Amino acid sequence: MCAKNIIYYLIAVVTVFSYACVDHKDAGRIPVTGITLDTEEVVLAVGCNITLNAAIEPEDATFKTVIWNTSDPNVVAVDSSRHNRLSVALKPLMKGNATITVSSEDGNKTAKCEITVAEGMSMTTTENTGEMKFYIAGSGKFSIFWDEGKIETKELSECNSSDWNSLQSKYEYKHVYSGTAERSVTIAGGNITHLICSRLKLNSLVVSDNTALTLLDCSDNQFLTSLDVSNNKKLTQLYCNYNKITELNVNNNLALTILDCRNNELTGLDVGNNTLLKELRLSDGNQVGSLTVNTNTELTILDCRDNKIAALDVTKNTALTILDCRENNITILDVTKNTALTQLSCSSNKLTALNISQNTELVDVYCRDNQLTSLDLSKNGKLIILDCSNNSFNAAALNALIGTLHSNISDITKNIYIQGQTTGDTAGAAAHNDAISKGWTLHVTN
Repeated sequence: MCAKNIIYYLIAVVTVFSYACVDHKDAGRIPVTGITLDTEEVVLAVGCNITLNAAIEPEDATFKTVIWNTSDPNVVAVDSSRHNRLSVALKPLMKGNATITVSSEDGNKTAKCEITVAEGMSMTTTENTGEMKFYIAGSGKFSIFWDEGKIETKELSECNSSDWNSLQSKYEYKHVYSGTAERSVTIAGGNITHLICSRLKLNSLVVSDNTALTLLDCSDNQFLTSLDVSNNKKLTQLYCNYNKITELNVNNNLALTILDCRNNELTGLDVGNNTLLKELRLSDGNQVGSLTVNTNTELTILDCRDNKIAALDVTKNTALTILDCRENNITILDVTKNTALTQLSCSSNKLTALNISQNTELVDVYCRDNQLTSLDLSKNGKLIILDCSNNSFNAAALNALIGTLHSNISDITKNIYIQGQTTGDTAGAAAHNDAISKGWTLHVTN
C-alpha cells in the first residue's frame, strides 16, 4: 500500500471513531440563553414570606431545571423542596441582607434578587368590604404586603407639613378588596416617620419596630384594645382616640407634645415623664380616677372631661389656655395661677367656690351644675359666654353676679345663662336692666 493510500485509510478510521463517540442525545437540544426573575430587589419583614418566580429564555429550552441559592440562609431561607422548579418560597428570618441566585442547570446563566429584611409594621382589620386606605410619609424604599398576595415596593415621600396636612395623594396607599373577611397588611422597610391608619376597623396594630415614627394617628378604629408605643421614642404626636384601649403606657415617649386618647376604656394614665406635652385629651368614655399633671408645665390644652377625677391640681400649669374638666368629682379647683386661660369648663362637679379674679383673659366660662354660692366677674373684662346655671346662688347672689358683668366688647353678643329668677323687686329688675344695658343677653331657666 502506497503512502498516500495509508494516509487516506487513517483519516477514514479517525472519522468513524469520532462519529461513534458523539452523544447523539445533544442533537436537537435547545440551550438556555437567559434567566430572569419577576423582581430584582425587594424589602421584606421577618415572617413575611414571598414566592420568587424565574423565567427561562427561550421558552422552548430543552432543559428548564434551575438551582436556587441564598447568600445568607440565616437572613433569608430558601425552600429546598423547590430547588428544581421555576418558583421558590423565601422565608425572611432576621434583619439583614441576602442575595438570592437562580442558576441554569449547567451554571452558565444566572439571575439575582437583592433582599433587605427590615423593620416592619402590621395592621389587621376585623372586616373590610371595600377599600383599605392609609397614609405614610418618610424616606427610603419600602414594601406593602396585602393579604391577597399583592406586593408593592415603592419609595417613600418625605413629609412636607402643608402637603401632609392636606393629605396629598403621594402619601396615600390603598387596596380594594373583594368580599368580607379579616384583612392583614404588613409594611416593611423605609424610614417611616408619619402614619395615619384611622377608621379602618383595626383590631391589631404593631409599630414596635418603627422607631422613626414621630406621628401616629390610629384614631376611630373602634376595635383596637391595645397599643404598644414603648419603642417609639421619637413620637411627638399620638392620636389613638375612639378605640377600646384599656391601658396606655407613654413613659418612654419623652418627646410627646400632643396626646389624644379620648373615648377609650382607660382607668389610669401616667404622663409624669411627658414634660413636653402641650395638649392632653383623655375625655369621654375613659374612667380615669386620678390625674397628675404637675410636671407637664408646657400644657396649653387639658381636656379630662367625663372621668372620675376627684382632685385636679393645675397650679403648675401656668401655660394653660383651655381647661375642660367637666363631669368629674372635683371639689376644689384653683385656677389663680392659670392667668393665660381663655376657656374654662368645670361644669358638673362638686365645686363650692370658684375664684377667677386672676383669669383676666377668660372668654368662655362654663361652671353650671356645681354648688357655687357666689361668683365675682369684675376682673373678667373679655368674657362673652358665662353658663353658671344650676348652682346654689340665692337671689341676692345672682343680682350681685350680674352687677359685676363688664360692658366691654359692644360689637359681640354676650350671653349669660343662670338658673331661677332674680328677685322681682326693684333690685332684681335693676340687675336685669343693668345686664341688658351692658350688652348681655340673659338666658334664665327654672
